[in-house]
This record gives sequence, structure tokens and C-alpha cells, in this order.
Amino acid sequence: MPKERKTQALKELGVTHHYVLHFNDELNHMGHEKFYKEFLIHLLHVQAITVGEDFHFGFKRKGNAVWLKEHGLRDNIQVDIIPSLITDGEPVSSTRIRKLIHETGDIESANKLLGHPYSLKGKTIRGEQMGRKIGFPTLNLEVPDHLIPSDGVYCGYVWLEGLSQTHEAPIVHIDKKLLSRAVFSIGTRPTFKTQTPTLNIEAHLLDTTIKEGPHYDLNAVFYFEKKLRGMIAFRNVDELVSQIKEDIGLAQKFL
Repeated sequence: MPKERKTQALKELGVTHHYVLHFNDELNHMGHEKFYKEFLIHLLHVQAITVGEDFHFGFKRKGNAVWLKEHGLRDNIQVDIIPSLITDGEPVSSTRIRKLIHETGDIESANKLLGHPYSLKGKTIRGEQMGRKIGFPTLNLEVPDHLIPSDGVYCGYVWLEGLSQTHEAPIVHIDKKLLSRAVFSIGTRPTFKTQTPTLNIEAHLLDTTIKEGPHYDLNAVFYFEKKLRGMIAFRNVDELVSQIKEDIGLAQKFL
């Protein structure tokens, strides 16, 4: 998540204050003992610390959860070490989640580990109107500077600034009834064989929650629920249209 979305997610989870440290060269080379004294003891005056069992900090990751526990006892600070959460025989980790999203597009498994639907936020942009020409108009999302699901067709939900039923797009606590169901396409549109293929992230809305129209330069959030298929280069537009109809029918069963 970008920093501002992390802030919003923390608020939704009940966090009232948090600090974000500027990661510069000095902080990068700061030893764990100095970090503990300067930031945790002198700046924050911590009374309790909670970390995962594989937590490391400080230069060359020399500080760890056990070190914190030992020094917390000395300084009268409660240190709680949380065991790793294991699912399907593997620990839940950001690396595991990233692979599911970006390498395989297994959004369903990623969402189970996240505890909420994976989403992309960005501005809507004007596309090449190809979807509209074949009867399936889309919202086009600028490619955001964070993890993109692997190429393919997905189903999920859309929030659009000023036109959805909530003023702010949620991240963790999501009421899907207030969003519009959608089919997403992520890829370079191989059927149209453009000379300079570019990545496109588009959503075809299945509900009338958001009215059709030229919706450009608006904040939008695409929530991904399930991958329907990989990206396919069809022989002609008729085959593509037939497949899109199947995709929509499948999405309506899942959502």
C-alpha cells in the first residue's frame, strides 16, 4: 500500500496515532541499540511493544524480538511477541501475498491472507474507447505505483469519487452493497495488436450504481475478488465479445 492508504487502513482498524519515520541514510545505518534508546525510550517513552516473532530492526537486522524482550524486562517495558500465523503449512507474510497477487493472480488466496479484498487506487483516465465501440464501456485507471495483479480478467467491485454511495473508499471494512460490481481487465489488449502495447487496467460496471458517462480525473478504487481467466489473444472481435459475455455471466454468479 502507498503511505496514505496505510494511514487510512490503520484508522479503520482503530489506531488513533502513528509515526512514520523518514528512511534516510542515517536511519538506514543506525544500530538497533541506538534506535531503541533514541526513538523508543527517549522520543516515544514506550510502555509496551508488540512485534512478530520474526521481527528484526537496526543496521544489518541485528536487533530482534528476543533482544527487545530482554531489554524490556530491564527497562520495565512490556514486550509481547506474537507467533507467526500459519495457514496451509506456511506463515502468512507480505512476500507470500505479493507472489499470489503479482505472479499467479490468485486473488482469492491473497484476500484470505489479507483479511480484506486487495484493491488498487488511482485516477480515472481517458482510454482508447475500444470497450465502448464493442458494447462494453469501461472505466480506465491510471497505472498506480504499487503492486499490480498479474494480467488477466477478474471480478470485483468499484468505488468512484462523487458517484458511489460513500464519501470515502474503504480499505478494510467494506460494505459491498454500496459499491458497483465489475469485471476487470488487466493487460495489453492482445486481441487489438497495437504497435506499442501498454498496460491497461479497466473496469466494466455490471450495476447502475454508477451511471455511465465520461468519468475522467476522478479518484477510483478497484477491489479484486476472483480471477476469472488469463489474458487471451482472440482471432477476431466477435470471439472477444462472446468471451466477455461469458466473463460477465461468471462474474454475476460469484459476486
